[in-house]
Amino acid sequence: MMQAELTEQLGYEKSESGEKQTENRRNGKTSKTLRTDQGPMEIEVPRDRNGEFEPKVVQKHRNCQNNHFYR
Repeated sequence: MMQAELTEQLGYEKSESGEKQTENRRNGKTSKTLRTDQGPMEIEVPRDRNGEFEPKVVQKHRNCQNNHFYR
């Protein structure tokens, strides 16, 4: 899901060849641990070289989904 968000922001599909509309590129993934009512859950968040990607599903500096914190 977050890969699709990054694709939309960058304007090209992963592994797409040819000229791109932007100088920014994909730059791997980073691990993130979410707190859920079922316990911790590890996810991978894609990165871009310029650090401009702002995921909507799980926002930066959040460790829960949809801003709902579980206890």
